[in-house]
Amino acid sequence: MPDAQIPGIIADVTQRPLRGEVDPAECTPPQVHAAGAAAVVGPASAGGATLTELVVEAPDSLERFATVTSACNTFRSGATGNQEVSTTVTAQPLERDGVSRMQLTRTLRSAGADTTTDLEDWIAQRGRTRLIVQLRGQGPASDNDRQAAQTFFDEAVTHAFSRR
Repeated sequence: MPDAQIPGIIADVTQRPLRGEVDPAECTPPQVHAAGAAAVVGPASAGGATLTELVVEAPDSLERFATVTSACNTFRSGATGNQEVSTTVTAQPLERDGVSRMQLTRTLRSAGADTTTDLEDWIAQRGRTRLIVQLRGQGPASDNDRQAAQTFFDEAVTHAFSRR
């Protein structure tokens, strides 16, 4: 993606808004750095889901990120403050081959909306380099989309963190 779009993609993936507040404020998702970040966004399936791969510099460890995320499992966010974000850490950080990995799911619901946006994140980190693969769609992902995203994540981790 062009550099100018990276801050918006980071906000979409991390749920840390570019504009607006998080309520409660202490639940503002930890910041990552846009400088040097890279992102690829594409379709995940014919059903309209998208798959995003984001590589960023993260000042916090994945363990610290998981602690903060678990402590604030529900908050309001967005430019208007009318979006409820519910988060579940589905797999706590686990280190394998020098890379920490974890998973989380998020459900986004706007005030008065009948539908939700569901996010599934696979996250890996070594040092300050964090890789996020996010599957985003209206409602829960299909098993096929979830398996394809998991496979994509595994390949992305190998590519990003393999010692050559």
